[in-house]
Amino acid sequence: MTQINQTSDITAHRQTAALKGLPLYLRDSHEKLFRNCLDTDPEEEQTKGLIVGILTVLEDDDSSAPARIMNIAVILEEDIVLQDLPDLTTAFAFLFGLIYALNRQYPK
Repeated sequence: MTQINQTSDITAHRQTAALKGLPLYLRDSHEKLFRNCLDTDPEEEQTKGLIVGILTVLEDDDSSAPARIMNIAVILEEDIVLQDLPDLTTAFAFLFGLIYALNRQYPK
């Protein structure tokens, strides 16, 4: 979880919170769209069962500090199609752009 301080970009935090709350608003499961994993997890386990979604890879650190985001990736049919994206908002835009461009259907 990212801590907000006085010098942070509050707009980026609001966008991220709104996107992460979207499944709740639609009365759907958060796990169907967003997945978090550690950078030490095997790639097959990171994407297993995720047909369409966004993967956030967190640093595997034993300290009590908040986990640092190492990578944000877009998943289609259990494969990473885009990675090293700057933020969740960009990943979300790319995900829906790919769904439209590739004529994919979002799972019900």
